[in-house]
Amino acid sequence: MRRGFKTEAKSLALELRAEIGLDAHAPFDPYTFASEYGIPVVQLSDLDGGARDHFLRADGSALSGALIPNGSGVVILENDAQPLTRRRTTMCHELAHVVLEHKFGVSLSDERKCGLGGDQEAEADWLSGRC
Repeated sequence: MRRGFKTEAKSLALELRAEIGLDAHAPFDPYTFASEYGIPVVQLSDLDGGARDHFLRADGSALSGALIPNGSGVVILENDAQPLTRRRTTMCHELAHVVLEHKFGVSLSDERKCGLGGDQEAEADWLSGRC
C-alpha cells in the first residue's frame, strides 16, 4: 500500500459519506451508494446456467462478488446466497475499487480473491472498512 494512503482513505470515506447525506457515525448502506452512483447490482440468483449454481453457495469458498466491466461503467455481481453482513462487506470492497479508480481485468480463477491483487486489494480492503 502506498505511503499516506490510510490518511487519504479516512478523508475520502468522510467525503463519500457526506455526498450521500451521512455523518461519520451513521450506518453506511452500500446499496444506496451504488444506486446514487449508477452502479447496477446483479444478484447471482437472477442469472441462468450451470455457473450460477456453482457460485451460488453460502459457504466460505463461494464467490462473494465481482466487479465486472460493462461498457464505460461497471456492474457488481453479488452472491445473494450469503448472509447480508457478508454481502454488505463485499459490496463496500467492490465499491472501493470503483471509487479508487482501480484498473482491473476479470479473473475468476481463484474464488477467494478478485484478479487485482497486491496494493489495489489492500487499498480496497482499507477503504471499505472506513465506509
